[in-house]
Amino acid sequence: GELDATTRSVSRSHNTFKSLPNGIVAWPVREKNIREADAILVKTCYFDNDETGAAFIDALTKKAKDGVPVFVQYDVKASEADKLAVFDRGLRRRYDIPQRFEALRAAGAIVIPVNAGDWHFTTRKDHEKYQITQHRGEPVRLIGGGMNIGDWYRHGGDPPRKFETFVRYGYRDTDYELTGPTAGDVLDEFVTDAERALAQNLA
Repeated sequence: GELDATTRSVSRSHNTFKSLPNGIVAWPVREKNIREADAILVKTCYFDNDETGAAFIDALTKKAKDGVPVFVQYDVKASEADKLAVFDRGLRRRYDIPQRFEALRAAGAIVIPVNAGDWHFTTRKDHEKYQITQHRGEPVRLIGGGMNIGDWYRHGGDPPRKFETFVRYGYRDTDYELTGPTAGDVLDEFVTDAERALAQNLA
């Protein structure tokens, strides 16, 4: 219909939807889905190098060591704190995945940096954020929405944690958990984006 054409999307029925209104509510659901998963696909814009980011990597590493397929996409320009280094790497068209992902990769996970060769380090970030988990005998579970991987998101809520930074409190962002045909559409998009990022990284 007109809405599908305007949004370049497809309306789907038979989905189930649950709101996860802040990090305090959403994060235990994310962690539970990872613990129970038989396959894990994560895409984020910001993958922060902080307590939450380290704990997330540890959880994924444990699953990968257990033989669970794990795939991670993250935006380089958003996740790297040293923006001048990102600019330099873009000009040289060379990017080395950070050391903090080494154990995850050694466990067999596939880590895919997005925008690794783009020197426009202040623009054109890949802002998609979702966690897809497959559970044997159950529908695919999709968590999507606004939350990145980091302390400011995990601890945003009621009440939020206070931080000693220019952002004084955690972000009160919103996720959702969805099962049904739309989760399959997002899974297809994940694969398409991963193929595109890999092609750019190898170019």
